[in-house]
Amino acid sequence: MKSRKLVRIWIAISALWLLGAGAARADVAFEVDKETLNRILAEVSIDQVAVPVSPQRTITVRLEELLVTGLDPAASEGGQGHILTSMTLRVPDLGLSLRVKPRISLDVVEQDGDTLLELRFEELPLNVPFAGAINLAPLIPPLRYPTDNVWLLAGARGDVPITSRLAKIQMGREALRFVFEVDVQPPVGG
Repeated sequence: MKSRKLVRIWIAISALWLLGAGAARADVAFEVDKETLNRILAEVSIDQVAVPVSPQRTITVRLEELLVTGLDPAASEGGQGHILTSMTLRVPDLGLSLRVKPRISLDVVEQDGDTLLELRFEELPLNVPFAGAINLAPLIPPLRYPTDNVWLLAGARGDVPITSRLAKIQMGREALRFVFEVDVQPPVGG
């Protein structure tokens, strides 16, 4: 994905600067605006989920046309904020097609020693005839994406191991800021 390539290039440039400065660790930050976030979410979000309606039966709920409409940095208890979205929710078994406005959160979580970016539906309101308002968000599992990277940068004195991991996410009104910790190790094999 083009966004991932840009992040790697930015981290590599920062690593070269670190090498020249003799430092071994730095934070590297980049911002993603709503337009770029729409392109990223189109690539990584799920398009359907099986919702249990009884122990023996599930129905398929399709999530289509996910679009970021805004950012709400003041939302949520953890202070990460919510991504405001709109999308079409289709339930083919029930003949439903509704436009909904879910709220999504992003967080950095640790699992088995790895750092993951977690995308979670916090609110997915659905008004069902004869049943009232239902929040489908708890039925959709969080989506988790690995963020740790290790690669070698060819240097004059040997290959330089570079590691990066997502440290935090900061939300503003117009963009998300991703902060990565970058470690540069001494050259190997030189």
